[in-house]
Amino acid sequence: MTTDSDPQRDVSDETLLRELGSVLGARKPLPAEAVRAAKASFTWRTVEAELAQLTYDSADDRGGLAMIRGPAPARLLTFEADGLTIEAEVATVDGHRRLVCQLVPPQVAEVEVQHAETTVRTTADELGRFVVDGVPAGPVRLRCILASAPQRPVVTEWMPI
Repeated sequence: MTTDSDPQRDVSDETLLRELGSVLGARKPLPAEAVRAAKASFTWRTVEAELAQLTYDSADDRGGLAMIRGPAPARLLTFEADGLTIEAEVATVDGHRRLVCQLVPPQVAEVEVQHAETTVRTTADELGRFVVDGVPAGPVRLRCILASAPQRPVVTEWMPI
């Protein structure tokens, strides 16, 4: 390696490492929220899981609505995978989110609501219904382990709520 002042002069490894360290040390650290979100998204390494894609979001339908007084209406989301639909209603209660969900076709499943800050586990009943309260705002995804196919979990896309 050479320097700008003397193109023929070699720079020692120690000098190069010191200069590189000073450049890297001058960078600002990433915000904690960005680090948490990146770590949470990295957990989608389970290739045996089937991805349920978002096919409907009621927030997309509200763009032209005038602002009204009162609480915000619940947000409706639909995720679809091969042979399974996950319908979710997201409401804000005391600053946190409440998820009221239904699996279609109805079936028993172990469900995880994964968030960068926490994972909440619950069970969908024989009608495919489950409710999760107290989910913080931010990106979430659902992971469903169906009683009929435990070897093939279904995982939704990450969705900010």
